[in-house]
Amino acid sequence: MKIFPKLNANRRTILLATERRQHKGPYRRSAPVGARPRSCWPLVQTLKGEAIRPPRSTLVTQQRAFNEFRHLYNDERPHEALPDRTPASLYRPSRRAYSGALPPVEYPGHFIVKRVTNAGTIRLRKRLLLIANALKQHPVGLEEIDDGIWSIHFCNVLLGRVDERDYIIRT
Repeated sequence: MKIFPKLNANRRTILLATERRQHKGPYRRSAPVGARPRSCWPLVQTLKGEAIRPPRSTLVTQQRAFNEFRHLYNDERPHEALPDRTPASLYRPSRRAYSGALPPVEYPGHFIVKRVTNAGTIRLRKRLLLIANALKQHPVGLEEIDDGIWSIHFCNVLLGRVDERDYIIRT
């Protein structure tokens, strides 16, 4: 069992909460009342408690609350998932430069290239197929692998296959 300070919603009072590691699920039933669960959603809960609720009176003070929360979360507060170290202590900048632009997507000459619409769809033989909203305005490649059977690719990733008889995408 480990004891460490936690800050409450108004960040003026330091509370001591006991940390129990027996339960690995997101709801941690074995944790004492008031202890926050340790999974991917506590960040949202902590953000709400410390930076959003109650809402600040102006955008400037709201932004200041977000900035203070980010500093606390990344630079001061230890994280159990990072063996009680802070994210800032482990962060290393990438050696690769980021240009901000993706290289153009190219497909082999025998592919039919379709651009995904803002609705996340493409047309195949006048039929509308939902691909993914995440691929809006990106090109996908269609390759006929058998009579009426098409493979749908994004870059070098096979998204799925569609049969012209039923137009159902299968992964």
